[in-house]
Amino acid sequence: MRRCRFVVTDTYHLSLLAWRLGIPTVCIGRASEHPNQTIDDKKKENFYYTYGAKMFYVFAEHLSDDAARRKIADNMAA
Repeated sequence: MRRCRFVVTDTYHLSLLAWRLGIPTVCIGRASEHPNQTIDDKKKENFYYTYGAKMFYVFAEHLSDDAARRKIADNMAA
């Protein structure tokens, strides 16, 4: 992973590991999920929001939207 320029994942732990290595990470989660486990999409969302990385947390429901995908790509390029 150290050779990666960025990571795209849907897991909390891979996001955390990449960040610890200084690798920018986009995380994908569901906006409509109701939290019922200790590690769920709401936890990932809160993790990203807490550390000022809201622009790198992507709702899976938005991936079918061309404008949303372009915004994600622009955020990664910045």
